[in-house]
Amino acid sequence: MLKLYMTTSDLSYNIFLGNLVYGLWLLDEELFMIKREGKWGCRDLAMVSWDTARTIPRKKDPEGFVKLYINESLGAKKLRIHLSVLGPHKRPHSPHRHEEEEVFFILEGEGRVVVDDKEFKLSAMSAVFIPPGSLHGIENIGDKPLKYLVIIAK
Repeated sequence: MLKLYMTTSDLSYNIFLGNLVYGLWLLDEELFMIKREGKWGCRDLAMVSWDTARTIPRKKDPEGFVKLYINESLGAKKLRIHLSVLGPHKRPHSPHRHEEEEVFFILEGEGRVVVDDKEFKLSAMSAVFIPPGSLHGIENIGDKPLKYLVIIAK
């Protein structure tokens, strides 16, 4: 027996198929998440565009922001990708560490990246790999915005 009913949100549904319960959450007309056995996953391959990526402004940098492209909300379990933009002579935060592998891929501008005791000057179409546990940070050293992809593998 198949039953479909709407829950408290107008974008959330539960589907009953025999003894199985599937949760369904509509993100937009094209994309939805499905919950099976208590875990959320993506219905299909997901595409995120500039217009649909969630944008987070940087509080201390009026020209800066982050655009979230690939993360857990799309069903990615071991990968996150976001676009970061820094205004001239800004940095997103102090150097820090985490246990994931990370890559900064520079799209536009000039940046300085410090990884432990090494310093790298990066420009468009260059990248730096940051090993797990490394103390690292990035800074825009140019007079134009620095645009770069952040790729994090868990």
